[in-house]
Amino acid sequence: MLKNIWIFAECLEHLAELAHGGRNLAENVTAVIAGSEANAVKTSCFGVDKVLWIEFDSDNKMLEDVSDTIAGHMKEAVPEALLLYPSKRTRLIAGRMAAILGCSAIVDARNISQIDGKISAEHLVYSGLAYRTERALKNTALIIVNPRELPGSHESNTTRVGSKVEVTASSEAVIEKLPFIVPKSSARVIKRKPREKVEINLSEAKRVVCVGRGLDAVEDIAIIEQLAHVANAEIACTRPLSEANGWLPCECWIGVSGTMLKPDIYFGIGVSGSMQHMAGANRARIIIAINNNRNALIFRQVDYGIVGDMYKVVPALLEKL
Repeated sequence: MLKNIWIFAECLEHLAELAHGGRNLAENVTAVIAGSEANAVKTSCFGVDKVLWIEFDSDNKMLEDVSDTIAGHMKEAVPEALLLYPSKRTRLIAGRMAAILGCSAIVDARNISQIDGKISAEHLVYSGLAYRTERALKNTALIIVNPRELPGSHESNTTRVGSKVEVTASSEAVIEKLPFIVPKSSARVIKRKPREKVEINLSEAKRVVCVGRGLDAVEDIAIIEQLAHVANAEIACTRPLSEANGWLPCECWIGVSGTMLKPDIYFGIGVSGSMQHMAGANRARIIIAINNNRNALIFRQVDYGIVGDMYKVVPALLEKL
């Protein structure tokens, strides 16, 4: 077990999940929160030992601006690792901090341990075909990890209510305010353009119904949504349906450059099974696929495969379910 780790995430729900996983990984867990004092107080109830609060107004600043502040204090405290919840922002922050600290950044990690005083973790390589064990260069490391990959992730002190997470802790942790270090180079937010909010959290989904280019028209997503509803699953897609066709939002996109999953069940409908896509889905406990091409690559990785027309098989499944 590690001695001291820090955790960081964009939102409180994800920070709560990291807090529990971190507790099973290290003796002392410190949460780093950038935002309001009210959120810092909420974080103190997540079962952590300490909260480092960075007063931060995101209205006209980019979250990446906290990189210098966190890195500066990591130089003094030297925790064994900073765990970051996977997101676009935290990946950018990890990259900046790795450059500032001259340390390792391990992405999409699992099986985190310590060997000869250095952090070690497994990392997906070759588009998900293999795992490589990486060891940190220095005594501290930056690790981007899904909380479900941490020890005891299925025995959590967190309770999910809808998309929210409630945390039970015996006492509040001490809150220490960190002075904000102004970065040498930063971006200023001059305008915000709202987009339709998408309530999707594929990283935590237990069941996922994913649709690929076997879908003929955007209107046909309705039948996939019906199956996802009946199966109590989140809906997802391959990269072309999101990036090229724009039929589903980018939050639904699974793969090397999308979301990396670890669900109980993954259902691929009209999905060919390219390496780039399956790298994001091959850790599912059970993989089921429907495709009219019996030579589709996805059939090499499935537990259950149905060779047939999805427009006939899905309605039949809906009727049975």
